[in-house]
Amino acid sequence: MTGASCLYEGHLRHRRFFPVVNRFRYRVFFLYLDLAELPTLFQGRWLWSADRVNLAYFRRRDHLGDPRVPLEQAVGDLVAARTGTRPKGPIRLLTHLRYFGYCFNPASFYYCYDPAGERVTTIVVEVHNTPWGRSTATSWTRAKMSTGSLATSAFSLPRPSTSPPSSPWTSGMTGASPSPRRP
Repeated sequence: MTGASCLYEGHLRHRRFFPVVNRFRYRVFFLYLDLAELPTLFQGRWLWSADRVNLAYFRRRDHLGDPRVPLEQAVGDLVAARTGTRPKGPIRLLTHLRYFGYCFNPASFYYCYDPAGERVTTIVVEVHNTPWGRSTATSWTRAKMSTGSLATSAFSLPRPSTSPPSSPWTSGMTGASPSPRRP
């Protein structure tokens, strides 16, 4: 992968006390994709693709909006409709691809940046694990997030030297610290 796109790996932890005590921890990874890089991102990668079935592939219709509309445009249209302002910088997506033809992707996170690509102005969260196969999307602007919302720490990324620019709104990630990797 080149540019801003990378692979984040980390750990997921869960702990429940009621009705039965349960806890687990396991390794996870997510792809962080710059939507402008998507058409050429996996060129030269035999097992990855963005335009055809493969071992791991990006399928447009698994994500926000009408699959006939480019994803970057669909995200921009949603943000403009909800906030009155169209994103002016890069749009980057934290998500899962399809693997072996299957997609398990409970949520996708779209980070809309300022024109310099340094600060997140809006986050769109698309939740896929709703009843009857529906998905729903919600958005947060920088102003809305800075009021102390619960989501302030939930949607932040660290900034290792080779990672995407700047944490969205906080200096670190709650829980495990993911690290970006480029093959």
